[in-house]
Amino acid sequence: SVTVQNCCILDSTNLALLLHEKIEYLDISGCHNIKNCDIETIQKKCPNLKTLLLKDCLGVTAMQDGSWRSKPLLFLNLNHLSI
Repeated sequence: SVTVQNCCILDSTNLALLLHEKIEYLDISGCHNIKNCDIETIQKKCPNLKTLLLKDCLGVTAMQDGSWRSKPLLFLNLNHLSI
């Protein structure tokens, strides 16, 4: 489990340091420096992820604008997603 909520210094570089294949729960809600590209990094580095919480991650816009339709993400074990 990794929970880092409302952290103004969590960005792509710092996030990459936290991620690993054993993470099943990741809550980065309210981290405004998280971007669409970080979701792809999460997908690659956390193949066993079951819960991903992205509420109030203002930089994650691909769900709203539909840009992931052309390159869908695949989280094989994901049971819960909150945006």
